[in-house]
This record gives sequence, structure tokens and C-alpha cells, in this order.
Amino acid sequence: MVDQLSQRKWKETLRPITAFAMPNQFSRPRTAKETTSRLEMNLSYFLTNYLVLSLIIFSIAIISRPGLLIVAVCLTMLWTYALNSPELRIGQIVLRGKNKMFVLVMLTAALVFVTAGSTIFMVVGLCSTVVMLHAIFHRSGPALASAAVHNEGVEMTSDSV
Repeated sequence: MVDQLSQRKWKETLRPITAFAMPNQFSRPRTAKETTSRLEMNLSYFLTNYLVLSLIIFSIAIISRPGLLIVAVCLTMLWTYALNSPELRIGQIVLRGKNKMFVLVMLTAALVFVTAGSTIFMVVGLCSTVVMLHAIFHRSGPALASAAVHNEGVEMTSDSV
């Protein structure tokens, strides 16, 4: 799976908004089998769109809470400084190599959890819910794409899929 994600052509698989979010492309699945089929096909077909949507939601969450924005900027500055310095001094302690990275990761994790823990859980929950609902109620992306090519621009109705 990791291999598939690393080989995915992310720019080429970003589906247009007309394929992703047009109201006439949504319907309630009739059977559990259809629900499962839509879920599997749409999660794969719209993966890039789901990632972009999640990043937008996460960005709005950070921007809407100034404290989180300040922490994000401070962590970015800390990491930039640490990665460009061969060693990191904290009082009498000098950190290099793996020790420096370990302390930075732990510090980052602690700051993120303390300052943004509830926001992260809220955003992950919201994104998961939106993605699952879209994947279930959107008539299968690949089927719609092939139907659009087959119909060559003819407007699709709910009966055409």
C-alpha cells in the first residue's frame, strides 16, 4: 500500500470539481453490496481530492485559532534552526544527530498534543465523516468517468448510471 501511495501521480489524479461535487452525482445506495462497492471505488478514485479537502479543513482550523497558528510558526522556526545547525544546545546539554531529532520529535509531539489535541481529533473526525459520506453517496467515480466518455458530453441523469 505504501508503495502504491508513493507511486501515485497526485497531480494527475486530482479530479475536477464537476466530477467530485456535483449534486446530480449523488444518490443513496440500494444495497449493502452497492455501499461497499462505492466505498472501495470512490476511496481509491477520489483519494487526492479527499486529501486536498482534508488539508483545506485542517488549514482553516489552524488559521481560525491564533494560538495554533503561533505554535505552528514557532515549531517551524525551531525545526528550521535545528535542521540547519549541527548541534542544539539546551543549557549545558548539547544534542547532535539522532538525539537532537528525538528531542525535537518529542517536543513537537508534546506541544501539538497540549495545544492542538482537541482540534486535531475534531478535524480528523470531521474529515473522516465527510470522506466516508461522500464515498458512500457519490455514484462510483470510475463508472461515472467512463459513462461520461461513453456519452461524450451528454448530461447524465440518475438513470444513466
